[in-house]
Amino acid sequence: MILEKVKKTILEHGLIEKNDKVILGISGGHDSSALLDILLKLKKDFKIELILAHVNYGYRGKDSDQDEKFVRKLAKKHHLKIYVKKIDPKSYENKTGLESYFRTIRYDFFKEIFLKEKAQKIALAHTLSDQIETVLMFFLRGSGLAGLTGMDYRRGEITRPLLDISREELTKYLEKNKLKWQKDITNESTDFTRNKIRLKLIPFLEKEFNPNLKNTLKMTVQIIKENEEVLNNLVKEIFPQIARTQRTSAPVVKLELFLNLQKFLILETGLQRLILRKILSDFGQDKISFVFLDDILAMVELGQSGSRKIVGDVKIFKKKRRIIFEKIKGS
Repeated sequence: MILEKVKKTILEHGLIEKNDKVILGISGGHDSSALLDILLKLKKDFKIELILAHVNYGYRGKDSDQDEKFVRKLAKKHHLKIYVKKIDPKSYENKTGLESYFRTIRYDFFKEIFLKEKAQKIALAHTLSDQIETVLMFFLRGSGLAGLTGMDYRRGEITRPLLDISREELTKYLEKNKLKWQKDITNESTDFTRNKIRLKLIPFLEKEFNPNLKNTLKMTVQIIKENEEVLNNLVKEIFPQIARTQRTSAPVVKLELFLNLQKFLILETGLQRLILRKILSDFGQDKISFVFLDDILAMVELGQSGSRKIVGDVKIFKKKRRIIFEKIKGS
């Protein structure tokens, strides 16, 4: 039964503790409507306080407003506090990469409410199906191990109680309990990469190669996570021996990291990539492809002193026997 399965996930990964105040990100759609009902039923077990947070992007016009009305009614029905953020579509009409843009808005809003309410957790309704889509998306982009580990059950205050539940299981749960939800027609559009993977790639792989694809990839992700943890511990052990950081002061505030080239180059290539990924992640650059890491490695190994690359707001340049990573914080 789903309730027991979700409760097991929560306890196993420490996603919610007794007396927590939990901000629940709710769209009114299939997954978040199910998570709301599940958490309401588990409310007594954990003695939690639920607060809803909804973003109306205005992307679907009247349908977006209808989603907002729907979640407001849910909040009223269950006597829950709700926060709503409404976005003017004109603010993003010329933007590209809307998936990423909306995600940033959503997470920033949830964090804002989290801090305002002095909450302990933010619960998101990502499912096993979302996890598989994420892993395939990163695989197709040429991600390293970090991308193939998918989403975490918990990262800081963000928790994902439904990460062991497939979308199909949730549909049965919603129908069995006669629960309503808002249908998002954009989920049927292949304009978004994730939708294309869900609607075209996964059904093809399940039909032609592995009908048990989701569970197979779930086990693979778990193995990769365990291996990644071992490698990350190794990187943490080596890192202080080959790198040092310093922060400069006004008039220009910089965060700099100096990498000892001689010590770095004797490491195996795989470790070099992991160290570069760690550095860039520490500098706020998480989405780095395998190809770009190899470009940096080529510069490190073969580039002349003075060679440089730029990743977002991070400058990487070679200076004699050092590689310097520099992030300008302000001027």
